[in-house]
This record gives sequence, C-alpha cells and structure tokens, in this order.
Amino acid sequence: MVAVNTLAIEVKKLSDKSSLEMNNPRAPLLVLDYGQIYVSTLLSSGSAANIKATGDILQCREVGDYSKKVPFTRAVALVLQAATEYFDSAGDLLDPAMELARLCLHLILDEHEEIQEKLDLISSLQFLSDFGLTLLPLQVGVIVVVVVVIIIIIIIIIIINNNNNNCLQETVRLCDDRMRLIEACVRNKPKAYRQCVRLLKLAEKLRVAGADSRAREGQVLVLVAQTAFQTCHNIENYAV
Repeated sequence: MVAVNTLAIEVKKLSDKSSLEMNNPRAPLLVLDYGQIYVSTLLSSGSAANIKATGDILQCREVGDYSKKVPFTRAVALVLQAATEYFDSAGDLLDPAMELARLCLHLILDEHEEIQEKLDLISSLQFLSDFGLTLLPLQVGVIVVVVVVIIIIIIIIIIINNNNNNCLQETVRLCDDRMRLIEACVRNKPKAYRQCVRLLKLAEKLRVAGADSRAREGQVLVLVAQTAFQTCHNIENYAV
C-alpha cells in the first residue's frame, strides 16, 4: 500500500502545472507514464476498492472526461490487461478473481467490442457448466512437468471413457476451435441438442466463427440436427 501511495504522490507532483514548466519537454509524457503505472498497480492489486478508484483517473468514455490522466484508448488496454490476468489466474468460474475481472471491464462505460468479448467469454463459463462441461480458465505459474503429467492423465481418461467423461479440462481463452466446446456440451448431455436456443447463445458468447453470425448459426444447427438424427436412429435400433 505504501508503494501505491508513493506513486499517487508522484503523479500529483508531475501533474502540477508549475512542475511541468520546470521539467524538460518530456514532462507530459512522464505524467502519462506515471499515471499508467499507478492505474496498473491499482487494477492488479486484487482489491475491489482500488479497482473502482481508478475510475477517477481513467477516461472511461471515448468522448468527454478529457481531464482524466489516462486517455480512453490506453484505459481500455490497461483494463483488458488486468481483466485477462484475473481471468487466467482463476481456478473456476466461482473464483473471486472472476468478479475482479468483471469489475475491471465494467470501468469502461462506452460499448466496446473487445470489452464485450471478454465479458461474454466470462459468461460462457456458466453456460458450459450448465451443460456439464467443467472448463478451467488458463492456469498461470504451473510447473511444466506437472502440466505434461496432467495432460497425459487426461488423455488416458478420455481414451478409457471414449470421450464421454464429465469433466473436460481445457483452457477456454486459448482454445483455437471453440466449436469443439459446443460439440463437447452436446456429447456430455444426451438431451442438450433440444436446447438449441441456449447452444446458439453459448456459441455467440464464445465467438464461434468470429463475427459471422450466419456461419455460427449454421454450424450449431447442423450439429443439433445431426445429433437429433443419431439419437432417433439409436432409439430405433434399440427398439428392434
């Protein structure tokens, strides 16, 4: 806390008009640098109160609030960085770090694509959990050897259970093909294909097919249709 207070004092000194006049031509840049360091420290402090306090320093709207020390574009970058760090450090969707990530993102008051994408990614964890799919956010600071061992164990479990295990551990944010997560939901819950609207909503939050909503909807509906057909086929075979 002492370090944070010291930074606050330095920012105040450098932002003083008389101080700027006495400093070299880089003084305005120094003020900006110190302001960003101060904000970054508060955002990463793990304290909800400190995170909320940055609203007095960040330009939270693209238009207006020009008196704030950290301009809008940089404010968005700092908020996204802090939110990503909290997201990656969370053990599950109920981890307190998730709420801190949301708190950071809600500092930006304007609609912003990257901010909304991050909020949707956090929301998607609850959807995935509802379908019986437990996915962990990216874990930070794990020893490489332990990671390799865990991956080997998971692969063995998947092979033994023929891909029908109830707890699939993956990293959500770094998943290259997020349609696989939708497929895993359908595999995990036998009647999940009946929840078409919810699957489409999950696909939207995961940004399946990027910004192409028609392609996204097509992929999900094809999966639902194929699963429904296969289910009916299995029932008929069982009846015979």
